[in-house]
Amino acid sequence: MPFLPARLEVSFAGGSGGLVTTAWDYAVFLQMLLNGGLYGDVRLLRPETVRAMLTAHTPGGTRGYGYGCGINDDRVFTHSGSSGTFAWGDPQRKVIVVALTQTPGSTDLRAPLMKILNGGT
Repeated sequence: MPFLPARLEVSFAGGSGGLVTTAWDYAVFLQMLLNGGLYGDVRLLRPETVRAMLTAHTPGGTRGYGYGCGINDDRVFTHSGSSGTFAWGDPQRKVIVVALTQTPGSTDLRAPLMKILNGGT
């Protein structure tokens, strides 16, 4: 399991007020969600909590929002950041993706990345 510092000090102010983490810890978090609350043999969240997080609670359309992430009809969960960062988990394929980018106001890499991940279709 990765080392998590007791206190993380950040020396800059982020206008988006977002998450400050490492790619590894973000991937661990997504894998834990994919595993229903388990990471390795350690239970971090109850299965009921993960189900609630990954269930769309907003009506209509082909996409809804759970607690902290977008949910597609095929149960794929996503989260994106203000500067192009993108995280994606697919329970059917059992795969996670963490794409950390800094592309504010310019090229959005999400669509090309999803095309690659979906076999070019």
